[in-house]
Amino acid sequence: MASMATGSSDVVGVDLSDLRCSGAWEEPETQRRSRELLEREGCAVMTEVVGEDALVEARRALEPALFRIAESLQEDQHLSEALKEEFGLVRAPPVGDGKTNVHFDEHESEEHAAMERLAESGRFAEVCSSYCGRDLTLYESGASITTPGGEGMEWHRDGQEGECTVLVSLRDVEGDQ
Repeated sequence: MASMATGSSDVVGVDLSDLRCSGAWEEPETQRRSRELLEREGCAVMTEVVGEDALVEARRALEPALFRIAESLQEDQHLSEALKEEFGLVRAPPVGDGKTNVHFDEHESEEHAAMERLAESGRFAEVCSSYCGRDLTLYESGASITTPGGEGMEWHRDGQEGECTVLVSLRDVEGDQ
């Protein structure tokens, strides 16, 4: 499991010496490397930051819908309004060859609620707030779905200046991924 916190370039270089982490983040080498990466690159990759129970719950809640969405995307990279409504999506833009980002409705989606619980377990708002120097909250959740034969995307910044994006893999990934 890996997560990545990103911030806008205007906060890169901020003093992160008071950043407080918990769980796997408590390891001094992980903290040192994460602070270094955040200060230099505006992002850090960290492993095992959410509890196993929270991860299992998130998989149980998210994967059935994500697999069904992925099946639909193999036929057409553009989801119909009916499918968006069925899956509780507010939008689902194609973002590359064979890649679509789906965004769950925060009020009517069980998937959004599952992602919110996962974020709370990983204390993402606390870590991102410490990084940005102000209180942050989760306001949107979604997933990137790449269909077979699809290609990944180049690294880019999501959101508006001053926002943070946290990416979480529900399954193990290799270091070169």
